[in-house]
This record gives sequence, structure tokens and C-alpha cells, in this order.
Amino acid sequence: MEISDRVKQLRESLGLSQSDFASKIYLERSTVSLIERNQRNVTDRTIKDICREFNVNEKWLRTGKGTMFNEIPRESEIGKYIGQVLKSDDAFIKNFIISYMSLDEKGKKIVQDFITSLEHKKDK
Repeated sequence: MEISDRVKQLRESLGLSQSDFASKIYLERSTVSLIERNQRNVTDRTIKDICREFNVNEKWLRTGKGTMFNEIPRESEIGKYIGQVLKSDDAFIKNFIISYMSLDEKGKKIVQDFITSLEHKKDK
């Protein structure tokens, strides 16, 4: 498998169009298309941008060895999401967090149990 195939596999696994993928790494859609068709080489800068933006394992992207994504420590993942929430205009999630943090331990346990039940239904 060529690096061009891995770029396409990555993009598809992220559920992104060529345009969306390209814009996140400051490329044109046509450049991504050429890369995926192995008609343009992937520059070191583009590899670095892909790995940074999508938390991709650089060794996997270059060689196909290892896992597609780097492991993210739980604290870093939480920090990333908090940053996204703070930057967003999503009033629901902001209100949800405030409401949840305002609950007593019994109320938090009820919400936790409800979310856990939703996760189990999703897995079935």
C-alpha cells in the first residue's frame, strides 16, 4: 500500500470529503485528489500537518507500520474537548456542563447511569 492509499484511507476513516480534509491542512481539494491518485508526492510539510491535525502516527502514514492514530492521554483528550466547547457557540453543551457540575453526587450518579445506558444501547 502506498502513502497515497493511506491518505485516502485516513480521510475516509475520518468521514471527511476531500474538500474538508484539504481545508484542515491548508491544501486545495485538487491537491488531495492528486495525492490520493498518486499523481502528486506528499511533502514532508503535508505529512507533518496531517499528523498534527488528525493525531496520526507518522510512522504509519509514511510506512504503513503501526497504528493509524497516536494514543491520546485521557487528560489531553478532555482538554481538547473543553477547548472546542469554549470556542463553540453550542449553548446546549455549555448549559449541560454547567448543570451537571451544579448537581449533588446523587444527581451526577443519575446522569452517569443514564449516559452509560445510552452507550450500551449504541453498542448493540
